[in-house]
Amino acid sequence: MPKVSIITGHYWGSAPFIQDCIDSVRAQTFRDFEHIIVADDPLPELKGLRRIAHFSWVDEGTISHYIYEEDLIDGPVESPLLHVPSVVIVNNTKAYGTPAIEGTSRNVALGQATGEYIKMLDGDDRILPNCLEREVQILDSRPEIGLVYSDYDVINEKGKPDNTYGPPPVLAPGWDLEEYLIRNYVPCLTVLYRDEEMRFNEQMHCWADYEMWLRIAEKWDFYHIPEALAQYRVHEDQLSRRLGETLKELYICEEVKERLRKRISDMKSRGERA
Repeated sequence: MPKVSIITGHYWGSAPFIQDCIDSVRAQTFRDFEHIIVADDPLPELKGLRRIAHFSWVDEGTISHYIYEEDLIDGPVESPLLHVPSVVIVNNTKAYGTPAIEGTSRNVALGQATGEYIKMLDGDDRILPNCLEREVQILDSRPEIGLVYSDYDVINEKGKPDNTYGPPPVLAPGWDLEEYLIRNYVPCLTVLYRDEEMRFNEQMHCWADYEMWLRIAEKWDFYHIPEALAQYRVHEDQLSRRLGETLKELYICEEVKERLRKRISDMKSRGERA
């Protein structure tokens, strides 16, 4: 069982960047992970990925592992190779063409995940080589922490620095539960969290990650690493530009926030810091 399961949602807009995403995972200094790629349609570019030794589409609910070709050892690919990161590819036809594409796809992938910790990484983004090492170290050493996040850089379609959100890096505030109820400042691509078999709310397509993090915050503290460990890519076809928030999503988040407000009140009555 790997320590970390990396979940990558792949859709048509991330097609030009999926190889770059996989290469960034492949370059991690921390090696005890599996990489699960879930696609919402049989996208042909996956079949040509140069870093995957063997490929075939699998039905939802079935796991197939593939080994990076640089890690191949003499002998058949099917033989068990310890400490070799694997790729799991799942074809999720259930989500194709639906507004809940992100939440549904992530949940399908989470159903296949076997890691102790979970990381979300969209197919058009990248993580820096020390990302997993830094984040795993926090969760391993701090049992009260359930989710760790960091700062990040912004890049353009060519992988060059982009100042859309100001000079790099984009700084995420330190963890403050009361402040987090006001706005979501935890960047999804930087998150690593403990697997408690939680799932994304499939009624949501814009605020799905915020609602998920709020539910995690009901049980765990968060930890901020003041260092850029990921790269967020801006491009014309990115999914976040095509999805808008809905009033229903605001209400769903508000239900979780109300429970957290009660938790904060209880903590303060005990003289604890929220």
